[in-house]
Amino acid sequence: SSKKYLKDAIMVTRIPYGEKRSEDDKREEFFDVKEKIPESSVGIKLGLIASGKADFFIGNVRMSKWDTCAPQIILEEAGGKITNIHGFPLDYNQPQDKWTESFIASNKVLHDSIIKKIKEFYSGK
Repeated sequence: SSKKYLKDAIMVTRIPYGEKRSEDDKREEFFDVKEKIPESSVGIKLGLIASGKADFFIGNVRMSKWDTCAPQIILEEAGGKITNIHGFPLDYNQPQDKWTESFIASNKVLHDSIIKKIKEFYSGK
């Protein structure tokens, strides 16, 4: 998509399945967006962004490298972007199977705004 304002964006969120993950829940609530779509599969989440049906997703450290590897290529080929929450490329050479920090997948246009908003979330503003 070409949406450039978070207030107009569609955020893909997790499906909790009865689990409480307070940081994920609070972080998702922190974003004031037009709509939130719950989904469970990382591949489908990134596919929604790649197809323009959603604008961004924030992944967490419980996800593995194999969850993002193929969907990342599809997202980037469609014009999207995926980085860690600091804006750096994902490091597939890290020794752990699971990501050591959260990541952002977006329509690329919103990416810097999402990083700024996450910094606000973690700084308590």
